[in-house]
Amino acid sequence: MKRPIACVDVFHGSGPVNLPVPQGIAAAWDWRKAQVGNTHPGACSPFGMVSACAYSGAYPSGYGTCAPSSTGPTPAKYDRKTATGFTHFQHSGTGDIRAFYNYLRVIPLIGAPEPRYRRWNLVNEQAHPGYYATELSDTGIKAELTVAGKTACHRYTFPASNNACIAVDACTGGLFDDEQRRTEPTDLHVEVLSSNAARGRVMMLGIPVCFYAESNLGSCTPLTLTLSPPGGRGNSAGPADGVLFTGATVAGQQVQVRIGFSFRSVEQAQANMETISDKTFDQIAAATRASWCDHLERIQVTGGTDAQRETFYSCLYHSLIKPIDCTNESPYWPDDSPFYLDFATMWDMYKTALPLVFTICPDRASDIVNATLRTMEHHGRFPNAYLIEANFDRFEDQSQALAHHSIVDAWLRGTENVDWSHALRLMARALETHTGPKFMADGKIAPFTHTLDYSNACFAVRLLARALGDSSLEARMDTLVGNWRNVFDPATGLLGTESDYYEGTNWNYSFRPMPEMTARMELAGGRDAFLSLLDRFFGYADIEDGSVDPEPVAFERLLRADRFEGLNNEADMESPCVYALAGRHDRTAEVVRAVMSHQYATGHGGLPGNDDSGGLSSWYVWNAIGLFPVSGQDLYVIGSPLFKSSTLRVRGGEFTVEAPETSDENICVQSAELNGKPLSHAWIRVGDVAAGGRLVLKMGPRPETRNV
Repeated sequence: MKRPIACVDVFHGSGPVNLPVPQGIAAAWDWRKAQVGNTHPGACSPFGMVSACAYSGAYPSGYGTCAPSSTGPTPAKYDRKTATGFTHFQHSGTGDIRAFYNYLRVIPLIGAPEPRYRRWNLVNEQAHPGYYATELSDTGIKAELTVAGKTACHRYTFPASNNACIAVDACTGGLFDDEQRRTEPTDLHVEVLSSNAARGRVMMLGIPVCFYAESNLGSCTPLTLTLSPPGGRGNSAGPADGVLFTGATVAGQQVQVRIGFSFRSVEQAQANMETISDKTFDQIAAATRASWCDHLERIQVTGGTDAQRETFYSCLYHSLIKPIDCTNESPYWPDDSPFYLDFATMWDMYKTALPLVFTICPDRASDIVNATLRTMEHHGRFPNAYLIEANFDRFEDQSQALAHHSIVDAWLRGTENVDWSHALRLMARALETHTGPKFMADGKIAPFTHTLDYSNACFAVRLLARALGDSSLEARMDTLVGNWRNVFDPATGLLGTESDYYEGTNWNYSFRPMPEMTARMELAGGRDAFLSLLDRFFGYADIEDGSVDPEPVAFERLLRADRFEGLNNEADMESPCVYALAGRHDRTAEVVRAVMSHQYATGHGGLPGNDDSGGLSSWYVWNAIGLFPVSGQDLYVIGSPLFKSSTLRVRGGEFTVEAPETSDENICVQSAELNGKPLSHAWIRVGDVAAGGRLVLKMGPRPETRNV
């Protein structure tokens, strides 16, 4: 069987969806969001600060052919894959994030740069984890890119020329020919240091992007030709728009540009570049590949089909790109404490992506938690999105208090080297900032989903307070945990309709796995009434009464409000596991199998929607293993594993999920044993996984045959 890294397709999800036509229960779901994964195949390392990719100016990562889209089929901006150069810092799978990065465009040329964007077709694209390569049409130039943490290394193979050039455009930012999505520097200074080195500092969205660049091509001069599109580049503290390396080449000569980056100073950017100064391009690429091998092999699966393993490891790859490790690079505070960015956004990442990182990368968990606490100390709040920009108040309409869930998720997994008493104090203080006091005073807050966020955050704080012996805080949280009841309508069993709902309706948010599930079901009229609501939400009721045709249906027709979004978005991605908590594990198994069969596939179109920093990819990883983490709670819900065996490298050693009889027919758990002891319920504790152990699931067919 191939090693995990050989199963990864880094192009997975980078194009418009190309999925199996939905049928059965999947044909009853909603499909309201953009039908594109929005990933990119650029070079990056696990949680690395820098990425590097071909830059077309397309939406949203700067790579590819797509035009902006937020719903439905994705229109094309270009009719083929092109590039105007190669940029650094890309989002992974996001939508209209409003900060589009793509800084420091590097352009290999024959002849002098022109005062406009020249565009080349991409020929013979190749990529694997940590490496990207392509040829630029009609130039004879081959480009290869790799990265190492805070640095990027470009290697260009030139034809014979007396006028080979590499331009480094410091003005580029965002999506260059889109006024709303273009980023202009508010301050720019570029300095040529020698015949082969230059450095600069560019202010982009309030963050200093500092760089130090070296090339072995030949002479280095200031680039005074404005390469940016019409409209200018903002204010500049210096006369140059970038730097230009020039020289003569013989046929097949390889020329390199090495760039170190820093969010603090050009001196630190140079120090970062010097960490790879004694390494060849191939050595850098090999080291990054080795890092990816280590991370991808933290989950080993057996069984399944080749396509399922390719989808699985491609999803695992995209789950480990963000957030980025910017330790010692905070532009906000001067110390060397951990600093992580590109939580884009917590609403997308807290349910599946961060629990996955905390579980199989426990060495990262303490750094991410400590960085989150340091953010609270400095800003006085936990942001709901933390990007490479100074405005961290974006996306306030999405969610509240999600950092509380993630901090407790890390604690439940036994994360070390965190002052948990200090963490608890900061979490309690954060509940008293921003909109928290209104929640506490009124017992609810609009939008109503924020009330659920705060109630569940209070439950998470109560868990930690109880463990640390803070009985006063525990009692205080106990009075707030139940505030979720205040925004449900007992007449319908659903969230009230007098609130707005972000990217959905009250139905999409009414089926969270609440800490008080028994009370939640009672509010809906009891377990049977609650299950009837779930059946309506997932489409069972409509299929059984004939009002929805269960035959294959085109994506364009899947526009059904008040229905499960089927992983086209993150709004209700956790709701399938609620069936198991309500005693219908078979329904959970049917739904998650239908999602994995109809909403994911191999190839460029293999994701059902915007991946959002690994949010959708990590959902597949968890459910293919057969577990689903309930963020902020001490709970994994057992689902329907695809693989006969999945072994996770965890803090305590290894945790294995074994399901030898699993198949397309045997999707339901008949019985389960944890470390040799039988389970009487469809869930296990977080500590059970983190400590290492063995979960054995006996699989069998669903209780009755139906077309799902």
